[in-house]
Amino acid sequence: MINFHYSPTKTGAWRKLKTLAQDIQSEKIVNFFETDPDRIESMVVNEGELFLDFSKNLISKEVWIQLLRLAKESNLISHRESMFSGKPINTSEKRAVLHAALRSVESDGKSKEDKNRTKLVKAQLDHVRQVSEKIRGAHWLGSTGKPITNIINIGIGGSDLGPKLACSALEEFCHKNLTLHFVSNVDDLTKSKFIPVITDSEIDPVKADSLVFCSGKFYFDLID
Repeated sequence: MINFHYSPTKTGAWRKLKTLAQDIQSEKIVNFFETDPDRIESMVVNEGELFLDFSKNLISKEVWIQLLRLAKESNLISHRESMFSGKPINTSEKRAVLHAALRSVESDGKSKEDKNRTKLVKAQLDHVRQVSEKIRGAHWLGSTGKPITNIINIGIGGSDLGPKLACSALEEFCHKNLTLHFVSNVDDLTKSKFIPVITDSEIDPVKADSLVFCSGKFYFDLID
């Protein structure tokens, strides 16, 4: 059974790390390399295309050992397995988190439930692809038959920052005829910036080439 109220500060490894943190303040990273020529090999994690080098941090061999001990004394492994198996580890919303499912394929599933979850995610991603291709191909038309050129995302918190970050990172691939706008709240100041975008003197109240998305994990955001 998973202990959701687990605190790492109650472990022996944490108490040891607090003591080591005080002692290590006077150390220098270069000294660690001089006394341990194999430091890089012993403090590197390499998995697939992921390469993590911890050797350049102010971490002694003893600190490294205690950090690994802390991971063992924590619920890290059981929480990870619960996330991958779809257990409701999101206690505030009492449901599963599907971060892993978004990146998995059907062959990754260990059970029928896992495979069904992956199929559901794939179906949703295929639907997203169909919608995006329809917009980018100028096949999604407004009420007067004009292709969509303005896309407005309304979201709060991660539902605003997530799409904004993704669009910023992929800006070089953005369609030349599409302009993206982001609204992070519904107060008048924020909305006023977009009034010129979505209104037109001849088309009232919404310009025919604008598409508004309401982003959120669930619709309580919209209700609130």
